[in-house]
Amino acid sequence: MVGKFGIAGALSVSDLYVAELLPTQVRNVGSGMNGMGFGVGTTLAPYITRIQDFWPPATMLIFGILTILAAIPVFLFLPETMGRDLPTTIEEGENFTKRPHKKEEKDVVTLGVSMVSVEVQANMKRIKQSEIDNVGDKCQDEETVDL
Repeated sequence: MVGKFGIAGALSVSDLYVAELLPTQVRNVGSGMNGMGFGVGTTLAPYITRIQDFWPPATMLIFGILTILAAIPVFLFLPETMGRDLPTTIEEGENFTKRPHKKEEKDVVTLGVSMVSVEVQANMKRIKQSEIDNVGDKCQDEETVDL
């Protein structure tokens, strides 16, 4: 049951990533190739499990090694898509995978967040200073009151 859950999750995530990564002109072909890869895997899986009749650890080794080999390119070569416009042409898709230079690394969203955080910090300092001033005024008022 855990295996079925993992396969369903992997298919969902890969469908989303393919839809974000590929340009509009070739997105359908990419989704089809992605589904075909999953189809080949589900077709071969029962035959691979039969290998355990000859050598019991073989099935775990095959599935483990294939999983690691499939994960390496995902973490090393695929670009981050957060905060970026989806490519619409093949030329934009080719440029989408290129890493930005160090100076261009911060995008508009990141700059907006950092500007907001600077403004929030300045407002918090003003609030703290006004609270300190209010406490000081209250203390002076209490000292002048004769009991």
